[in-house]
Amino acid sequence: MSEFMLFLITMSIAGSIVFLLAMAMESLFSKRYIRYMYIAMKLIILFFLIPVTIIVCKIILAQTEVIEINSENFSYMTIINLKNFTMLPLGNKIGTVLFFIWIIGFFLFYVISTIKGMCLMKRFILLSSEVTDHEILNLLETLKHQLKIRKKIKIYQNPFVISPFVTGVVHPKIVIPKDYIKDSLNLMLHHELIHLKSYDIFFKMLLNLVQKIHWFNPIIYIFSNKFFDMSELACDERVIEQMEKEQRCEYAYLLIEMSKEKTSATNLAIPLKGNGYKIMERRVRQIMQYKKQKLTVKFILAMCMLGVAAPTVTYASSMATLQIQDKIIESNTKEVVETQIEQVEYSVQEPLSVDIDLGSLLARGTSTVNVTLGPSQTAAFQSVYLKAGSTIIIGTLGNPRSERYLAGYQLDSNKTYVVSSNGTVSHVFTVPKDGTYTIFFQNRSTSKSIHIEGSVNIF
Repeated sequence: MSEFMLFLITMSIAGSIVFLLAMAMESLFSKRYIRYMYIAMKLIILFFLIPVTIIVCKIILAQTEVIEINSENFSYMTIINLKNFTMLPLGNKIGTVLFFIWIIGFFLFYVISTIKGMCLMKRFILLSSEVTDHEILNLLETLKHQLKIRKKIKIYQNPFVISPFVTGVVHPKIVIPKDYIKDSLNLMLHHELIHLKSYDIFFKMLLNLVQKIHWFNPIIYIFSNKFFDMSELACDERVIEQMEKEQRCEYAYLLIEMSKEKTSATNLAIPLKGNGYKIMERRVRQIMQYKKQKLTVKFILAMCMLGVAAPTVTYASSMATLQIQDKIIESNTKEVVETQIEQVEYSVQEPLSVDIDLGSLLARGTSTVNVTLGPSQTAAFQSVYLKAGSTIIIGTLGNPRSERYLAGYQLDSNKTYVVSSNGTVSHVFTVPKDGTYTIFFQNRSTSKSIHIEGSVNIF
């Protein structure tokens, strides 16, 4: 849970920086290059969902180093460089609490609202009647042909709406008012089809998911509002690009009429109307003052800078998080070393016979020990490759404390271990050379069982 929250927070920081850069670019260029800035925002959403996730995973959860091993069975082994909070009891508690707070927030903000929205939309469609008017259907087919849209699209009429909207990704539907101005139908359908052609519903749903995953981050809400506004502005631009001034005036008037609707749209639909007076004012001004813009070298360079900055800030924020973790872990490791019990290391040439497999062992970080050993039984983690100079910190407690057990490692056929004192092992081993090591625990009693709990930390 601690690792997941660390991953989530790092993604949120990286995403926030990228979103702020995008919003700065939008302020500089969107008045002239609305369509291109909207495409850039879409790419940022995809970047946040896919490459950011991969980058953060690689750096924080699976940063690896490939090392050659002289072995007949393996030519390479990957050492996991996982900087882990789980060795810190306080970090564990905080991580667990934060995880449950996040999961409650995600459930309330996304899961419930999505289910509610889907039910509402389904009920809304049931209250609508499918259009069978051939004139409207022919108009739709004509517009689809012009825009090169091949998907099958159904049109519905609803008496409770004033503004048309489009919904559905796989099976799109356009809902229009029951009473509409016949001359404006062409503009309404054209607008909604542009949204479909631009995959606006799909990107809106993706952004809604990102927003709810990071519901604690206010910057993503600001970016979402910007994105929705740019969606309408870019759509308007594509609708009017072949229009004369009189037709643009008619389209602007239609938008003003549609903006009178008070019903809020769900996250599953895109209405023709704008949300808010300022954005509507901007849309009307853009329509009436429309000029086709050519790309400039300045804008292209700015877009390239944004493309380079996105992965760079992601990497930087991930590395910064790792450095903070390293300092906390280093501080905690010093405390562990200072408080360890004086225990003598023994080395013997003796083969290791394993009765209980403790599973995989992190070659960098913390692994939990929780095992019951029967009389003379031995439990061991799966072997792991370690570099010379690495430290193995074993901190375990046995129950009953009166029974003794061994804790240590095996390299080749040589066993190095310490013996528990009052049921406790708190010892730091230093790895003497590169090789494949097996961490083990052995019950010394020949008649009683012992339960061992604790952790193995490797740095």
